Amino acid sequence: MPQVFQQDIEHVGPDLFFVAASPATRKLRTQAELLSQTDVPVLITGEAGSGKQLVARLIHGLSIRSGFSFLAVDCGAISAASLERDLFGYEAAGNGHTGETRLGKFDLASKGTILLENFDKATRELQLRLLRFLSRHEFVRCGSETPSHSDARVMVSTSANLEQRVADQLLEEALYRRLCAFH
Repeated sequence: MPQVFQQDIEHVGPDLFFVAASPATRKLRTQAELLSQTDVPVLITGEAGSGKQLVARLIHGLSIRSGFSFLAVDCGAISAASLERDLFGYEAAGNGHTGETRLGKFDLASKGTILLENFDKATRELQLRLLRFLSRHEFVRCGSETPSHSDARVMVSTSANLEQRVADQLLEEALYRRLCAFH
């Protein structure tokens, strides 16, 4: 069993620590540091419970975005409609005048990072909206037609085989190519 030194332990979130005590975890730490210097989407895959969110938090914490929000959203935890409102926000008009505007996670994570967990659960519509965001850093709130902008960095995580989901036409190939910039 490798000996763990204080310099091998990094605090990456509330009660979360990354321990780089083995050659494999040191290699992962090095990759995270390299990814933290880029601003492209990151795809994180692994079995359930393997620490995908921990790795995303590590990348965020090492990046220039570390002073801004890190938001994790589980794509499989809520209904598709609720998820879209949660991510993109909404504008509701009422009684002939402008109604309530609710900011979404993409607004709140601007300049920070948003992690979409269990991304294999994302609907086709959400995939298309995310593709638009990745292409232009632009999105449209639910109930609106006006584009909004955000500078959020996107990371996605899954334990599913996304290549197979593309082959089964359950995942947009263009989106998969964008997400695979760093895997």
